[in-house]
Amino acid sequence: MVNERKEIKRKARRLGFFLMSHQLFFQIGSAILLVILTAALSLAGMTYLEDAMLCIASDVMQLVAGVFFLVFYLVNRKKIRQIPMNKKKCSGSLFGKSILAIFAVNMILSLIEMVLVMFTGFSLSVPMDEMTNMNPVLMFVLVAVFPAIVEELLYRGVLYRYLRGHGVQFAAIVSSAIFGLIHMNFLQFFFASFMGVVCCYIYEATGKLRYSMLLHLLNNSVLVLFSFLPLSDMANVVIQIVLGILSLIVAVVFLARRKVRWGGLMTDIGKETKRNCLYFFTSIPMLVFALACLAVCVYMSFS
Repeated sequence: MVNERKEIKRKARRLGFFLMSHQLFFQIGSAILLVILTAALSLAGMTYLEDAMLCIASDVMQLVAGVFFLVFYLVNRKKIRQIPMNKKKCSGSLFGKSILAIFAVNMILSLIEMVLVMFTGFSLSVPMDEMTNMNPVLMFVLVAVFPAIVEELLYRGVLYRYLRGHGVQFAAIVSSAIFGLIHMNFLQFFFASFMGVVCCYIYEATGKLRYSMLLHLLNNSVLVLFSFLPLSDMANVVIQIVLGILSLIVAVVFLARRKVRWGGLMTDIGKETKRNCLYFFTSIPMLVFALACLAVCVYMSFS
């Protein structure tokens, strides 16, 4: 037990420094690349791509910063591979429940966001109105396809498996919380963390990243779809409110009846898992990383 706690603390310190380095490189690189690309496109007269510049710079830098994860994987590949994944087929029922859970939570959080804005004027998310002017095909590739592939490789394929030796629940919770933090806005923190847990679950159940990639892709595609539906702003709001209320009702009924437990894998968090998560996030480097991400969330919400 003591040795495991020491190992968790050691991994937390290593990951804390690693994630801070990765995010600094990614954020600074994205800002520099955005300026360069904007200037280059302006000189080339390709102003029609201006609305996509932020997404292009972010995706390119995510790919470049992925070298950090590649090095991390190569250094720690023995630990990452020490417990082989079981390879199984993904049933339609399992995949259907997973995507419905993700969609329902997405709609519920959107409903909470709209109610919060309506009554307080405070938003938990970052406005992305410029995305609606982007070419639909380009937006689908940049916002749905690319992140689904790259983020699943990094955060489930590397980070989740690196922590998996300390238990599936611990690895899923920690890797998903980190995945939520790197989005750096409160709404995405809650949603990405939940989606990360579901993606970890389906990855654990099947041993194949392609299913979690597909879940991620379908979720991101909803954003693209809502952005380009030929509906008025009022109609869009009404649809999201209705879907949010329906999702909330279904979630309440589900939690009340608790007939579907998904094997108890994610529904009941053990005391040992909670303690290990506490040990992990109270490591100084990891704590600094988490607080820095939350500080950015606060800044983005009030700026």
